[in-house]
Amino acid sequence: MVDRSKVPEHIKKFEQLKKKAGKIVDTVDLAHSDAYSIAAKEFLTDKEGNIDYEKLEDADVQEKFVDKMKDHYIKKANQYFKSDINKKDKMQVDLLMKAYTGVTGSELERYIRTHGKDYTLNQHEANKKKFKEKVHGTLSEAAASHLKDEHAEDFTKHLGIEDLIKDHSLLKIGDLVLLHSLHEKYETLTPEIIKDAYRSMEQPEPIFLKKPKKEKKEKEAEYQMAA
Repeated sequence: MVDRSKVPEHIKKFEQLKKKAGKIVDTVDLAHSDAYSIAAKEFLTDKEGNIDYEKLEDADVQEKFVDKMKDHYIKKANQYFKSDINKKDKMQVDLLMKAYTGVTGSELERYIRTHGKDYTLNQHEANKKKFKEKVHGTLSEAAASHLKDEHAEDFTKHLGIEDLIKDHSLLKIGDLVLLHSLHEKYETLTPEIIKDAYRSMEQPEPIFLKKPKKEKKEKEAEYQMAA
């Protein structure tokens, strides 16, 4: 159990903001699902009350369907930002939706016109993951905005990985945020876990990690042979 009284204030602040950001992302996640469900119930149900995706082939239905979804997004975004954006102002609506949901009204229209009947709930849920990643990225940056490069050593000590680090000056804020997320997921971090995370994001191998002793000896042997 971590003694919170010994955790540096800048790390406490980051963790508090990150927790709040997580709640916002979860709320946005629900807003995406609700927006589709509300629109589907109104415009995609047949006389027997079943969902009929074929209706999304109709241009008029597409327009009404998107408008209904946007209404829900605007309502939730206005509540969150304590704003009062007029839904007739397309540019303001796009900016508001992008900030809150990760997708603009114009992008949503394009998705539905392109896919028609194939823009099912499952398709929307798949797209929702991309939208959430954008929101999560923005909020993560905001949560870490007070951090500085010189906080790197405090972070690695807090995460218990200071012995894995070759040079703390090589750690950037983005690295600290990622390492913190990995620690939340795995609790104990190893060089391989860290390297795998960077590989999964198609990022270069982190240069801040110490070289394993075996690898270091192999490189020294190669150097001696070359000499």
